[in-house]
Amino acid sequence: MKRQTIHTSNSPTISWVDNYLIDWADSGRQYFPDGQIKEIGSYHFAFSFDSAISSEDGVYSVIYKSPAKS
Repeated sequence: MKRQTIHTSNSPTISWVDNYLIDWADSGRQYFPDGQIKEIGSYHFAFSFDSAISSEDGVYSVIYKSPAKS
């Protein structure tokens, strides 16, 4: 096992999809193990989301404000 640090915006809406991390609330910013960063969208959400969940294949995702964290 190899440890690697990926620097992100420290967002709580980050999820694993395949072999990369994706921040759904931050325009779908993707963080790859080689340090590469891509954005799949061009908009950021203005609401204070604090949770995210994705389908296993990454096709579906939901970002939301958790009532337990309100």
